[in-house]
Amino acid sequence: MDELAAALSAASLNSPSRHQPSLGDGAEAAPNAGASDGTEVRAAVVLQEACAKHRYIRNDDIETIVERPERLRAVRTGVAAAIARLATTSPSGLVSSLSSLSISAQPSPTTLFSSPINIIHSTARAPLLSHPATQFIHAFTPPSPPAKPYPDVLHAIAAESAEKIAREEVEVPDEWPQGDLYLCPDSVEAIEGAIGAVCEAVDLVVANAAARRQPPTTAQPGPDARSPPGPTRTFVAIRPPGHHCGEDAPSGFCWVNNVLISSAHAHLSHSISHIAIFDIDLHHGDGSQSITWDVNAETARKELELAARRAALSNKRKSGGGGVTSDPLAGESPGPKIFYSSMHDIESFPCEDGNPERVRNASVVLSAHGQNISNVHLDSFKSEADFYARCYPRYKDALLGRARAFLAGVPPEKALILVSAGFDACEHEGVGMSRHGKHVPVSFYETFARDASAFADELADGKLVSALEGGYSDRALSSAAFAWVTGLGADTATPTGSSQDWWTVKNLEKLEAATKRPKRRTAKPPSLPADPWVQLARDIFLSISPASEALPPPPQPRPPPPPRTMTLRDRGPKQAAGGSASLQSTPTRAASEKAAMPQTADKVLLAGRGRDRDWQAADATGWDESPLAERTASAGSTSAAAPVVLSARLAEVEEAAGLRTPTSEQVARALQVSQPAASPTPPAGPSSPDSPPLPAGPSSPDSPPLPEDGLTIRPQVSSATSESPLAARAASGQVKGIRIVGTFAKDQDEDNGRTE
Repeated sequence: MDELAAALSAASLNSPSRHQPSLGDGAEAAPNAGASDGTEVRAAVVLQEACAKHRYIRNDDIETIVERPERLRAVRTGVAAAIARLATTSPSGLVSSLSSLSISAQPSPTTLFSSPINIIHSTARAPLLSHPATQFIHAFTPPSPPAKPYPDVLHAIAAESAEKIAREEVEVPDEWPQGDLYLCPDSVEAIEGAIGAVCEAVDLVVANAAARRQPPTTAQPGPDARSPPGPTRTFVAIRPPGHHCGEDAPSGFCWVNNVLISSAHAHLSHSISHIAIFDIDLHHGDGSQSITWDVNAETARKELELAARRAALSNKRKSGGGGVTSDPLAGESPGPKIFYSSMHDIESFPCEDGNPERVRNASVVLSAHGQNISNVHLDSFKSEADFYARCYPRYKDALLGRARAFLAGVPPEKALILVSAGFDACEHEGVGMSRHGKHVPVSFYETFARDASAFADELADGKLVSALEGGYSDRALSSAAFAWVTGLGADTATPTGSSQDWWTVKNLEKLEAATKRPKRRTAKPPSLPADPWVQLARDIFLSISPASEALPPPPQPRPPPPPRTMTLRDRGPKQAAGGSASLQSTPTRAASEKAAMPQTADKVLLAGRGRDRDWQAADATGWDESPLAERTASAGSTSAAAPVVLSARLAEVEEAAGLRTPTSEQVARALQVSQPAASPTPPAGPSSPDSPPLPAGPSSPDSPPLPEDGLTIRPQVSSATSESPLAARAASGQVKGIRIVGTFAKDQDEDNGRTE
């Protein structure tokens, strides 16, 4: 574990490199060969970013839209967890994986993770109007061609969807289920990307299976040595799903049938003759079964026709006519043969309303008349042990057992296994979708992936392509994808059960917490997970996700806050011998940051404190640079010229006056206002005969001098009388919350009895 911890600290895990390798159209299998370190790559996960362009645009309320491409984020979470778990099975695998996640490195798809899983970012597109496999499935002509092929209709409806919604119309035609379907102008690109990705996966597994059939090389290890064969098992994470879509009848969120199109592509491009489909979605794939029936019926018809032609040709040879020496029909194929099997809840869509035809179709088991159909219904179970003892053997026999009979005698290179990997039967699916209590445990997806992979290894050269179908809860999608990819990447020779505790609820919660997206931009980013496998899963998730879905960086230590530069004034210690408490002021900013105070100011408006803020404006004659003692003496009388000391924050004065904070020297001489000399006789105090004697002015020998850092102003004297208007207002109780030193007694707050 020391080596593991060192790798965790050395790897730049917060922002791993993101790569987008793609086979592209007509790409070769070489870029997806096994890992260069000798690790056998058994499976590949194909991602397609174009699927995100299929959006619901009727309104902004998407909470009720259970099928939307944003669900693919949960699938990527499960894929990342599977890769991390398979890499952490051995310490060396984890160390190698962590070392490859450097910010500066640009790893290739073969060396990004030292695990049995490859990641492929597909950019392939299959044009809806011209792709041969799409036309084969959705423009099927027998027995009578439609007036306009379905792909053309779909393309036209999507193109005008925004305009119809702008006119407050529904973009989906009335004859189609508008509650299940939606379109936008970019939906065609998403659909074409989904088809392109699944057909690309077929190309990959066929090419890699052919490479595996090559005899092993005898080259010595070195730069010229041949890499291990590439993966022959794939999982294609795409949306929208497809298994409910018939030839020209979209339904159940499905616009085209991705899996059936991939079967046609395998036949048309790679001469695959036998395709076995395992549908493990919660719902019956009525569209897939309908297309399978039509394709098989046409293939059976062509087989009979070819048999009749060959019989006629044989009779002609026997009669000695025509000089025929070769078989002109040898290279002619009647068409693909498809085995379709489905494990589903008979009480759920499309059979939920009890429609007799749909219920009958979802219960067909038939191997005759060219048809190979097998349906099995889900049962409830009491425990996981009960599921594997009673339910799973029946499901496995209905799918794999009957498929074995279908592929008997077929050359493995002519066979292909396809899986409609719906994850809505998972035990974590929401009750709104799985409301009849028919589901499977998470471990089913690993178990069946292992069994299907072993089946493909035995009968189809290992060729297995699985494509995402349903799944409408984030936890159902992430946990099932976790288990499914784990099963694809597992060594089928090893026993099952070693990974059963990987997808416990506790571990799933850790995974969700590590990869969740904050609801607000300002939300606190998730902290780095403590478990090494969760941390690795988080970084793998980041590396395979679009840049638009990147998580915020983990929290960094905050620097200490700068020292506070603006403080409230503190009261100084009380003076001895009955003197009044002095007020001290602290400069609000460092002197070095202040420009010089302006030399003149016409008006200084003092913002008061307390109830009465209507203090008068004082004419300012400039900042007197003379010492405080000279300024107080120049008033002519200490008692008449006693300054008024205001217990106000210097910041309030600065803000109200619109001036910058004075320097420390100017603070000591703040806001002096000149006034004419007054009578040496102190003005009368309050009219009460019991009034206490007034304190001496600041220049009196009996009183201490004013602090030089105090904020002082001398009251303005009215032209009509020698009495200061401000002093008079204070004396009459009109001004509260100030202290006047040397002229008036302290004013007591009438509200609470405090002396300000």
